[in-house]
Amino acid sequence: MSLSMSLPNLNPDILLEIARELKIIELKEINNAIISWYYRKPEDHIGGDYYRYEECIMKSIMRQCQTLDCLEWHVRFMNEDLLKIMQDKIKDLKYFIIYYNSYNYSEEKRDIFGYLKNHSKNISSLIIEDMCDDEIAKKELVSFIELQNDLNEFILNHTKKNYEYKDLITSTLEFQANNLTKVIIIEVDFSDISFDIIVKCINLKLLVLRSNKGLKSDEMDLYTSFKNLKVLDLSYNDWSSEQERV
Repeated sequence: MSLSMSLPNLNPDILLEIARELKIIELKEINNAIISWYYRKPEDHIGGDYYRYEECIMKSIMRQCQTLDCLEWHVRFMNEDLLKIMQDKIKDLKYFIIYYNSYNYSEEKRDIFGYLKNHSKNISSLIIEDMCDDEIAKKELVSFIELQNDLNEFILNHTKKNYEYKDLITSTLEFQANNLTKVIIIEVDFSDISFDIIVKCINLKLLVLRSNKGLKSDEMDLYTSFKNLKVLDLSYNDWSSEQERV
């Protein structure tokens, strides 16, 4: 069961009843609903703290829901209390979307993946949106990925090309090379990353490298490297060699 776009029209108490059956948590829909509830009667919240209200609702939803299949989450909601509530909910998690940008980063949130890796090892699809540039956080994420039993999809979508993701990308592709069938990497600097690491993912069916810089076209042998490839997108890249691919 998932939440529908009519969520903002629901009473929060009704939502908590629905949460008992939830298998999919979609952060954007829940967040829009919380904003709608909070500002529906602003006179009721004079002097109130929206972020505390938001955190309480998030904890209540997570506490009520059962084991999750899909989780879309943001680093700003991660704290020790919430992680403890989550640990039994994510043991069978298959699809994980995490927003981890530098705007919401703080040192106490560094060990999020260090905590999650002990409770969720069966993720098949991992989507990372706007990962922060903290080395400890990235190492914990790598460790989290290495422990996944059957990661089929890896998507890294970033907006800061000057951030360095060599270890994150190479470690992910190396440890999950035989499992990955879908790899999407957007807006990343490939200057120090060899294409050979992608070639090791012999079972790829979809490969998207879009709006990146530093890719070397002379390293690519796309016609012989991927026997099962069905979809290839190399658009909008800033190529480091004279040959440009479209």
